Amino acid sequence: MQSVDEFGPLVAALQAEGLVDPERIGVTGTSMGGITTDAILARYPNVKVGVDKIGSPMPVAFAKWQTSQLPQSIQERYQDQIKTTLADLAEYDLALNAERLAGRPLHFYHGTADPMVPYQFTADFITQITEDETPATSQVTLTTENNGQHKVSDEAQLDTVTFMQAHLK
Repeated sequence: MQSVDEFGPLVAALQAEGLVDPERIGVTGTSMGGITTDAILARYPNVKVGVDKIGSPMPVAFAKWQTSQLPQSIQERYQDQIKTTLADLAEYDLALNAERLAGRPLHFYHGTADPMVPYQFTADFITQITEDETPATSQVTLTTENNGQHKVSDEAQLDTVTFMQAHLK
């Protein structure tokens, strides 16, 4: 959430220096950076395009999964903090706020055997928006790497550049 909060002032500072074209802002990230990419899209309507590589557009579900793996005693001890964090994450969750995509292109790249950030969260999001497709989610796409782990291939990195170039002309 801190990275998302810092994004707006960072872009504003770069724009004030003439280093950013406000009509051509794109974001991409890998793993936590992918999660942050999705959160930035949920919060900042001026971002034109995003690519999430092995992240999750569902930070609430992902955080619940992560905390469920903690020992029960820790879950009980920190239940109030966990509850507060989950409520805060809901603001950035694309599954809960898909309309915020507002038709902007967002591409996901994810391997099906990723043990760190399971593919299922991305797959569930894609299923959700496919079943309830709206103009807001019409430009969301996914590349799935069968048996892919928690790493991004060189090809996927190059595809990210191509995707960004195509949408930030």
